[in-house]
Amino acid sequence: MLRKIRIILALVLLTGITLLLVGIGRQWWGWMANLQLLPSILALNLPVILGVLLLTLLLGRLYCSVICPLGVFQDVVIRLRRIWGEAMNRRQARRFKRLKAAGKPLPAPKNYSKRFAYKKEHRIVRAAVLLVTVAGAFLSLQFLLALLAPYSAYGRMVRSVAGLAGGESLAPALLITAGVTFALICFLAWNRGRAYCNTICPVGTLLSVFSRFSLFRLTIDESKCVACKRCGSRCKASCIDMENHFVDGSRCVLCFDCIDNCAEGAISYRFVGLKPALPKTGKGSSGADSGSGDGAPADAGRRNFLATGAALIGTAALSEAQV
Repeated sequence: MLRKIRIILALVLLTGITLLLVGIGRQWWGWMANLQLLPSILALNLPVILGVLLLTLLLGRLYCSVICPLGVFQDVVIRLRRIWGEAMNRRQARRFKRLKAAGKPLPAPKNYSKRFAYKKEHRIVRAAVLLVTVAGAFLSLQFLLALLAPYSAYGRMVRSVAGLAGGESLAPALLITAGVTFALICFLAWNRGRAYCNTICPVGTLLSVFSRFSLFRLTIDESKCVACKRCGSRCKASCIDMENHFVDGSRCVLCFDCIDNCAEGAISYRFVGLKPALPKTGKGSSGADSGSGDGAPADAGRRNFLATGAALIGTAALSEAQV
């Protein structure tokens, strides 16, 4: 049910924002553009900034799965990849059936279905991109912000396609930038799921600091889990560590695909409180063995939280001074 609600809301917002970008129904869809976080930070739109951050602290990165048009666009690409894989598997099965009927040898089968796997967080890359974004805001480098902002990236793609379809004469630089953006987003989504959101996107990095402490999170009940790993193979954010029964809330974009694919009902979305979700140190290990103790990751998470908050406040203050 959660997944279906998420899909409906995401498609409504994606459709509205796309129509808005091509100039259709501004009086109906204009409010959707005001929900975008990075433009709101630069415009010092405090109600939206606080609303998105509070939503993230409460529910997690729902913004990335419903409100952000670039995130929803990636989900569409991922879905098309899944449909293509299923079609190729059916085609292969029919081919094997014909070869078997003809008494011919069968080649080694291929699995075209996209299966994701847990990957460690690229913290250095994410921090570097966020630092570059903050520096761009302080130095008024609008072109840099336009390149990195997810809403700007989606807007470039939509307006370029609409312009070409309408016979408009577009600047070569705009077409090249939009084409590279489209190719990069589609390539990453097709092969790596939401890798862009959890590696390059500055908004995703910012929200990940807050979602680490969200009150509601996905958790795995070890007593029900049978280690089939279906949830991890469908996790487009590659954030489910099945070895330690841990869902990285900082990277989870709340697609809820894992819940729908768990036949045992071992994964649930529930209230967990403010305590940050921490991975286990491994079977048979302890805090003493790791040399850090349970408090170290939590302290690091709090430091990241405070540092990101300070950067957010500084960017907003600078934007206000420039207005």
